[in-house]
Amino acid sequence: MDNATATAYNNDFSDNTVIDTTNRALVDRNMTRCLVFAGNVLLPQFTRHYEKMTMGGEHLGQDFKTLRHTKGVLRRAQLVPMVPAYDWINPDILGDKKDDFRLETPEGTKYGVPCLPGDEIEGILQNQQGAGDKGIREAEAMRGKPLSEFSRVQRVIFPKWDLYVTARETDKEQMPVTVSALENHLNERRAVIGDSLADSVIETLLESCDQYRRWGTAYLDAMARLVKAAPTPGGNVYQWSPLAVMLFEQLELNREEFLMRKSTEDRQSDAATSRELDEMRSLMNQFLPAIGKLAQMEVARSTRPDGQLIEKLEVPVDYALQTCADSNARGEACKAKVVKEIDGVFYCLNHPRAE
Repeated sequence: MDNATATAYNNDFSDNTVIDTTNRALVDRNMTRCLVFAGNVLLPQFTRHYEKMTMGGEHLGQDFKTLRHTKGVLRRAQLVPMVPAYDWINPDILGDKKDDFRLETPEGTKYGVPCLPGDEIEGILQNQQGAGDKGIREAEAMRGKPLSEFSRVQRVIFPKWDLYVTARETDKEQMPVTVSALENHLNERRAVIGDSLADSVIETLLESCDQYRRWGTAYLDAMARLVKAAPTPGGNVYQWSPLAVMLFEQLELNREEFLMRKSTEDRQSDAATSRELDEMRSLMNQFLPAIGKLAQMEVARSTRPDGQLIEKLEVPVDYALQTCADSNARGEACKAKVVKEIDGVFYCLNHPRAE
C-alpha cells in the first residue's frame, strides 16, 4: 500500500465531532460508541465495486447519521465508531419554525436535528432482533474512547489491517474468509498481545462470530426446506440464494452433506413424533375405561317425587347393562337408567315407589 493510501485511511477517523456538549444529562447519549460485526452478508456484486465494502460486512444505510465515518457500512471485524452528528434539513420546508433548528457551524448557518450515538445504537441493536440477530454487537470497552484509540486497537488485533483494507481477490494478504479462521486469529492474538482493551474487543468479536454462525445455520436450514420442496404447479424449483452460497463457504459446510443431514434429521424428527403419538394413544386407551367409570358415577343428593332425599348414589360400571325393574304410572316397564340395587333388583332414581 502506498503512503498516500495509508495516510488517507489513517485520517479516515477524525476526533473532530459535530457536537461538543457540556450537558451532563447527555453525556451517555453523546458518548462515542463502537459497533463490531464478524460476519459478511454483502453480496459480491457490491463488494467488488465499492471500496469500503471489499472486505464484506453489513450495510446499514445512511439513515444512521452517527455512522458518518463509514457511511453506514459495518466493515467486517472493524471497530466502527458512532459519533454525534446532525440530520440536516432544508430550511425551506421548516417555514416559521426554522429558527428552532438553526445551528451555527464552521461552514455557516445550517438547520438540523442532533443525532446521538446512544440513541441510534439502541435502534440498530433492537432492529436486528426483529430481522434476525446476525451478531452485530457493541464493543462496550470502547465507549467514550477517542477515535485514535479505535485505530490503535484495530491494528493491535489485526497487525495487517491496512493490507486487508486494500486487498483484492487475487492478493495473498486478506481478511480470513471463514468464521473459524477468524476465530483462530482472534484467539491467537489474545494469547500474545497483553492489552486489556483489545482483549475486551476480541471477546466481543468472538461473541459476534458465534452468533453469526448460529444465524447462518438457521438461514441455511430455512433455505434447505425450500430447496427440498416439490416443484411448484408451474414447474419451478427453489435454488440456493447467493447469500446461502456465501454462508456455505464461511461456515465451511458442504451443500450436499448439509441437505442429507437435514433429511436425516427430518426423518428422525418425524419418527420421534410418531412414537410420541403412539405413546399418547396407549395412554388414552388405558385411561378411557376409567373415564367411562367416572362418567357413570352419580354422586349427588337427589329428591324423589315423594319428597324424600336419596343420599349419595354410586353407580358401578356394571349397572350400564341393566334397566329399571319397576313400572311407570301406566303400568309399563320403566327401563330407565339404573342407579341402585335393592335385594338383587335394579332400580332407577325414581323407583322403587314408596308404598
